[in-house]
Amino acid sequence: MKNIYNSHIEINKKIKLYHLEKNSIGMIFWNKNGLIIFNELINLIRNKLNFYNYIEVKTPILLSKNLFTKSGHIDFFLNNMFVIDNKNLCVKPMNCPAHIKIFKNNLYSYKELPIKILEFGTCTRLENTGSIYGLLRTRSFTQDDTHIFCDNKDIECELNECIKLMYEIYNIFNFKNIEINFSTRPIKKIGDENIWNKSESIIINILNKNKLNYTIKKGEGAFYGPKIEFILQDYLNRKWQCGTIQLDFITSKRLNSTYIYKNNEKKYPIIIHKAILGSIERFIGIITEHYQGTYPLWISPIQIIILSISEKYIKYVYNLKKIFIKNNIRCEIDINNKKIEYKIKKYIELKIPYIIIYGKNELINKNISIRKRNSKNILKLNIKEFIKKIKIDIKNKI
Repeated sequence: MKNIYNSHIEINKKIKLYHLEKNSIGMIFWNKNGLIIFNELINLIRNKLNFYNYIEVKTPILLSKNLFTKSGHIDFFLNNMFVIDNKNLCVKPMNCPAHIKIFKNNLYSYKELPIKILEFGTCTRLENTGSIYGLLRTRSFTQDDTHIFCDNKDIECELNECIKLMYEIYNIFNFKNIEINFSTRPIKKIGDENIWNKSESIIINILNKNKLNYTIKKGEGAFYGPKIEFILQDYLNRKWQCGTIQLDFITSKRLNSTYIYKNNEKKYPIIIHKAILGSIERFIGIITEHYQGTYPLWISPIQIIILSISEKYIKYVYNLKKIFIKNNIRCEIDINNKKIEYKIKKYIELKIPYIIIYGKNELINKNISIRKRNSKNILKLNIKEFIKKIKIDIKNKI
């Protein structure tokens, strides 16, 4: 890939993923193309975490201010929260307290642990207007937010699994040079020193056992626990902090969330907070710049564009589109009367993975002419062969 850089904002002008409104600062209005990428990312995480027995939930956007007071968040995030004062409600800036409420409401037994909760939760934070920038810094965003409720004996296994998941997902996007930060207790925090000593010691042990190099960031942990941060490096060698894993011995006690232990004894779970992508909006901005709009086939909003040579072949082009759509392949058509050379150039510039050309020769020979992105060669295949190939590539996240 050539080191020619366009920001995701510039790329968006061509491919129209989203737009912004002056009277809704920091709020993303997704267009069709952007929503396709958004949903593909959600499906990627959902399918991966289903395999690891996560339970997907949905929690309200508005929550009681008292809930955030009890959890401790109000003391640390009040200036970044949208608060409806006369109703004692907040637009949630994070999902943790709501997930803890779900755990508490279900009265789990120790035999059912660990309980792994997943939500693609919408969070809203009152970010300073001057810091807002496209998809990379928004006020409203969606997190692939997970919380693992476990016992002491589960911690090591679950942290190992979390780390493994991070690398599995990042490898799909060809992020290879991943750096790790270990963020320790901040000055302003909750919980006593013994708890912090224990949680930090556990994370150091896990990082060392996994033979991971890491940088210690003193005082940069969450107010309730230390965290591991995953720093991704894009093709321009820029660094982006994305995934986080946080170990929390404190919040379940503050919200009186328990599980039933032997002899009906109530115990507080340890909580592992994890997000792989972080903000999905921000991650789309990152990969848009990382790929410079040349998205891999599986996540491309338009996977195939079919061009008709002339009006004579419009009905055949429509039939081809139906076949691709039936096979869950995203396909659009261009049947306008402009010269085929013009149309090919247009879709090369839009970086569509496959351009299919259909005219007299294709009709006679019962095949399709295919031009792959970044290639000048024309491949001729029958449609069944091509569909078989492209479905394999999509499945393999190529």
